[in-house]
Amino acid sequence: MKNFTAAYKDVPFLNFFYARIKENKTGRYEDTFPWVSLCGIERNFLRCDDTPLVYTELDPTEQSLKPSTLSMTSTGRVYHKSSIGGKALVADKLTDKLYHRFRFDKDGNPIGFEFENQIVRLNDVK
Repeated sequence: MKNFTAAYKDVPFLNFFYARIKENKTGRYEDTFPWVSLCGIERNFLRCDDTPLVYTELDPTEQSLKPSTLSMTSTGRVYHKSSIGGKALVADKLTDKLYHRFRFDKDGNPIGFEFENQIVRLNDVK
């Protein structure tokens, strides 16, 4: 028998749940829960401190990294365009691996990212 907390460790369930997260435009609880995961007739309303998705690794078999959508806050948090809308946080561990690729202006603001032997200008500099 599985309980709800066991579902947090069930990879197929998590893939199913996260694949269905989208912006809450249901007309219900939109101010309180900006995200929803639709699972059949069930509506799972979500809120989080930052973003519902966090990128933890790069998959070399996919071309999902779009450097021009990267942005970095003054605190060093890095974000990337999300597949569900808005931005997704890039995990600290992954940011550490990518940090040497960022290019900064004289004031320390990120302005570019080295990708495929080119410097890609960041469009969303924070």
